[in-house]
Amino acid sequence: MGSERCIRDSPYPIAKCYERLLAAHDVGERLERTRFLFEVTLKYAACVALAGYLNDERRDERTDAAISLLTRPSMGHWLNLFRTCARHQQTLGNPHFPDALFDKIRDRPGMTEAYVKIRNFLDDKQNGAQQSVTLLGFLEAAVAYRNRTTGHGAPRREQLEEMSPVLEAGVVELIGYLDFLRRTQLVHLSDLRVERRSFVHHLVRMMGTTQVAIAHYTTDRDQELLGADKQLLLRAPATTTPVMSLPPLVIWAPGAVSRPQHRGKPQRQPHQRQ
Repeated sequence: MGSERCIRDSPYPIAKCYERLLAAHDVGERLERTRFLFEVTLKYAACVALAGYLNDERRDERTDAAISLLTRPSMGHWLNLFRTCARHQQTLGNPHFPDALFDKIRDRPGMTEAYVKIRNFLDDKQNGAQQSVTLLGFLEAAVAYRNRTTGHGAPRREQLEEMSPVLEAGVVELIGYLDFLRRTQLVHLSDLRVERRSFVHHLVRMMGTTQVAIAHYTTDRDQELLGADKQLLLRAPATTTPVMSLPPLVIWAPGAVSRPQHRGKPQRQPHQRQ
């Protein structure tokens, strides 16, 4: 997935983080922003999977247990939430999460190379070359690397120079592989207006780094979205109907600035609760 397409087609939080990654020049800063891009991608994917779960009345014991850990979630908790929710969605036949999602991936050399490099770093040895990797294997390795190198475990300069481009390529390929994040569009319900017997919903498309007003969603009283105005919603493929609400998992927070901090005036953007 090319950089232009990643910025243009990804949900706003991911696209904005990737745009900031491309603006970084120092290798240490670039690796830090790659790490944050990965964190945002995993959290957003988990939120989409969880929104699908909560939109259905059928419940799953393991998924409910994963949700109970959202009070102070670690990256491992976010990964487990994505795994359990996506697996449950597969059992329900949700087309956003096809059975092949967790199969071996053979056409993503960036993810495979990043996985091998991470395992070499974590195991302190040279593992053999691999031709494939699973999505969960890559996510688990990336979380483990993130946990090992955050804070006091920060890698040396030569390690930064070796790992940074490889991890960046792997994370960008990850975004391309999770195509359901692009097919399920993020929209902001900016306003709601009543016109006689109709309810007119003003929607803003939050895909890419720019916010674009799109065609109003007009309904009768039975389908209006009263109470959802000013919120972020997901719009299913091939339809104009917002079908899933993201709050309180992902909220529209005026003045929020995603890490890493940048100089300049704070921007108004979606903010993921930690």
